[in-house]
Amino acid sequence: MKPVRFILALLAAGLLVTALAPMPLSNSMAQQSVTTSSAHVQNAGGNALDLSQRSPLAMMAAAPVIKITMQSVPSSSAGYSCAYISQTPADWTVMTRRQDFDARWTVRNTGSKVWGRTAIDLAYYSGAKMSTRGTVFDLPKNVGLGGKVVLAVDMNAPKNNGWYTANWGLTTAGSGGSKKQFFCLVSISIGVYN
Repeated sequence: MKPVRFILALLAAGLLVTALAPMPLSNSMAQQSVTTSSAHVQNAGGNALDLSQRSPLAMMAAAPVIKITMQSVPSSSAGYSCAYISQTPADWTVMTRRQDFDARWTVRNTGSKVWGRTAIDLAYYSGAKMSTRGTVFDLPKNVGLGGKVVLAVDMNAPKNNGWYTANWGLTTAGSGGSKKQFFCLVSISIGVYN
């Protein structure tokens, strides 16, 4: 009877982790910073349930422990804001080590200013550095009021197993030595498993 309770507990934990998965936030909300760690549930004989390491139950047993900390987003980018629309791949997608993938976020300009192609940058903000081609990019096009744009970053999954989150955002390009101001934060969280 104990193995059945253990499996039910794992399934409940997996559903809880899925329900609490972070979502990218707009300018009016604080950014989430997710710290994760994973540990496989094992006994002296190896895998606790004698499951394939890629089975859904084994992966739930290795699900991340999530610690959420709230962090303020600088608010001095008056007139600039965004709304998150969608993302690929979905958060908590499991990848192989060093797997190449494109993180793509679709966002809408909900502010009162046009996003100029070269005046607004997509830039690395914090977390795992998985980008393969730099940390600052121009927008692919000008984005008018109410317009939407797909932000894309070519990435490689890290070489070690674990759970990783990368935070990116749109910024006003700093000029004359002024610091860039982030106004639209997005993130991607992935798992790396063999």
